[in-house]
Amino acid sequence: MRQRRAGLLVLVAAVAFTAWWLPAQLPTTVARVTPGAPVQQAAATDTTTSAASSPSATAPSVATANRVDTATAPAAAPIDSVDPLLQKDLAPGEALRMLQWCGELTGSDPTLLFEQQWQWLGDEAAALERKPYAEARAWAIERCGEWALVPDSDRAAALKAQLIERARQSTDIRDRLRALAATTGSIEIDANQAISMRQMLEQALLAGRPELLADVGRVLENSLVARADLLGPYAGYGAVTLFSLLGCDLGAPCGGDSDALRRSCALRGYCGYPDYETMLFDAYHGARARELIQSHRADLLRRIRAGDVVGLFDPLPLPPKP
Repeated sequence: MRQRRAGLLVLVAAVAFTAWWLPAQLPTTVARVTPGAPVQQAAATDTTTSAASSPSATAPSVATANRVDTATAPAAAPIDSVDPLLQKDLAPGEALRMLQWCGELTGSDPTLLFEQQWQWLGDEAAALERKPYAEARAWAIERCGEWALVPDSDRAAALKAQLIERARQSTDIRDRLRALAATTGSIEIDANQAISMRQMLEQALLAGRPELLADVGRVLENSLVARADLLGPYAGYGAVTLFSLLGCDLGAPCGGDSDALRRSCALRGYCGYPDYETMLFDAYHGARARELIQSHRADLLRRIRAGDVVGLFDPLPLPPKP
């Protein structure tokens, strides 16, 4: 009996010793791998599988094998967020104007409406209207190209905001005038802001550049600042016509092949006129408005040519409320 018990104790001791000794002789994936020795494929697979299956595991042990030395890797190219139209060789003020009028080409095609109007003129007269319209429309589409963006689109809005900011920072008064014209139709201004606006308008008249006059008119006619108590007696309806005609008098292109007349033909169907002035009075203004515009035109032309423009846009007091 004692011999059997002693044999059993020896067997248990041998099993315990084997269980302690055998793991100590096997290599592990961490402590037992010597530097520079290749890691066994099974061990690497087990490690990766364990890391991937653990919800809280992170990727460094896996990503390390694919890491690129940052000292030798080329820097990532920055994402180009600049609209390609901003990279064109075009002054910001001119780009603003293109964005504005070319946007009108994206609306419904007015050709059918014009055809309905022309049919009452007779075949010969309708043909005379149709030919210059088709030519002007083709010219406008080609001229605008990529600038024909839907005005309410996100791209057009972002582009307009960037162009306005560039135009404001420009040293060219034409750019700053067009930035002003592009914003004053949607913002309220106070008396202090009106002072700087009046100064800019006076500078434009003294610049000796006829092409600026139409932009002066656009600022004066914009709805939220078209007030005599802010910008003087010429603010309001008719200012674009009045100052555009002053530009014509001073040398701006206003003939039958001028861009201004082509745009009116392409966008409004006002075609076949010999010059811009004839079109303005025939298409936009009646006899009374023409008389008022012409009377102001003569006086303003005299003052501009004489350099007598200080105070020209001084505010007028509003009549008392009843």
